[in-house]
Amino acid sequence: GVRAGYGVDVYTLTRVAPVQVVYLIDGGGNSKLELAFGVTVASEGEYTGNWRWDGTQPFVSGFFGYRYHRPHGFIFRAGIIPMMWTNPRLPWVALSFGKCF
Repeated sequence: GVRAGYGVDVYTLTRVAPVQVVYLIDGGGNSKLELAFGVTVASEGEYTGNWRWDGTQPFVSGFFGYRYHRPHGFIFRAGIIPMMWTNPRLPWVALSFGKCF
């Protein structure tokens, strides 16, 4: 599948918009292992000096983690994201909630 989203880094207020190709491995019932790869566009808005770049920049992104997914219903995800614009060796923890259409 394909995933598109929008979020905000709560520490730096950097806005992020990921677009990813998603592969789900069935874990039985509504539980899945999710693997995703794509691009994330990050925008600092006003320069804050938090990152090595200023303004808006696209980055390679991914996701590896658990997904609870009811068909046409609630989605919960928890996993890790390699943050290529901060430190490619140190992933960040991610939580997300959503709705599937």
